[in-house]
Amino acid sequence: MYALLFAGVLLSCSMEELPPRDLTYDVLIQNAKIIDGSGEEPFHGSVLIEDGMIRYVGKNALNGYEATETIDAAGRVVAPGFIDAHAHGDAVTNSEFRNFWAMGVTTILLGMDGSSDGVPNLGEWMSQVEQVRPGLNIVSMTGHGTARHASGLGLKSNPDSLELSKLANVIDTMMQQGSFGVSTGIEYIPGRFANRDELAAVGRVVAKYDGLIMSHMRNEDRDQIQDSVRELVEMGTDSGARVHVSHIKVVYGNEVSDAEGVLAVMDSARAAGRPITADVYPYTASYTGIGILYPEWALPPNEFDVVKRDRRAELEEYLRNRVQMRNGPEATLLGTGEWSGRTLEQIADSLGLPFEDVLIDFMPPGSASAAYFVMNETVMRRFLQDEQVVV
Repeated sequence: MYALLFAGVLLSCSMEELPPRDLTYDVLIQNAKIIDGSGEEPFHGSVLIEDGMIRYVGKNALNGYEATETIDAAGRVVAPGFIDAHAHGDAVTNSEFRNFWAMGVTTILLGMDGSSDGVPNLGEWMSQVEQVRPGLNIVSMTGHGTARHASGLGLKSNPDSLELSKLANVIDTMMQQGSFGVSTGIEYIPGRFANRDELAAVGRVVAKYDGLIMSHMRNEDRDQIQDSVRELVEMGTDSGARVHVSHIKVVYGNEVSDAEGVLAVMDSARAAGRPITADVYPYTASYTGIGILYPEWALPPNEFDVVKRDRRAELEEYLRNRVQMRNGPEATLLGTGEWSGRTLEQIADSLGLPFEDVLIDFMPPGSASAAYFVMNETVMRRFLQDEQVVV
């Protein structure tokens, strides 16, 4: 069935009272199958809209009501606008966000994976966004990595108490100014340098404002994903903050049991009184920087040119094995620069080089981003079915 979307959270019981009949409304939707967002069963009925506000949602056909536009929604579903719990985009320079609302999304969360705009002055950034009139509603998260840089912590490991205090102050300011919580990207730089004490300090600030920690976890590979979830649960336990797994997946996982194992860790945490939820994207590719393919010893603060010179053979072997484990070079699709739209396999063939040499000589860490088709559809479907996982 096709869906018609309208913005707003509906409480069907309070909207059942019939509105005045002697007005001409803007939009009348009739014969719709309505899902009102309350969790109740769908029902057939009508929706009446005036001045951008929903005036009626209910089972009455509203025959005899006048409207500038009447939509016969027979065979279609009418639902509230969807919320995308994990989105990326520049709300100031690309404010239309047509790609989202064309799919029925009316609210997005920005500032994911440890990186965000508006730090340290969220109010100023919000004013800029308001001025360009974005095409949908925006919920802002504070990126832990961005706050790390703003506090002066940068790429440092094992920060002392004074440095942690500065980081906490940056996040506290952002929460006061309207941030919904903190996103972490602890598989990435600089988030990967955060230890348990730092994560607890960040979480305590978020808990103070009843915010949410949304985490791109330390490692999503099959042999490490459960420990990564446990680390996130630990962050919530240490700080009292609510925690949430960003884009839950199992890289290299091809069995439903791989998903079941991850969900079991989350179920155990909830049974112990530690709330944890997750979001999932309904497809089988992730998208991030090309650095995801490289070993830690080839990433900052290490000098890539030095690694390339002194450990080239070792790096070639690592990349060759890593990419093959990730379904081969045909499963890496470049999304930036001159290579955009071509797979690593296609690029290597065009240059007449092994793909590992293409990576080292043409795509060092930080130089490109790509989509990586590394997830199993059956595993992803299992995550989609869980009641504590949102799209």
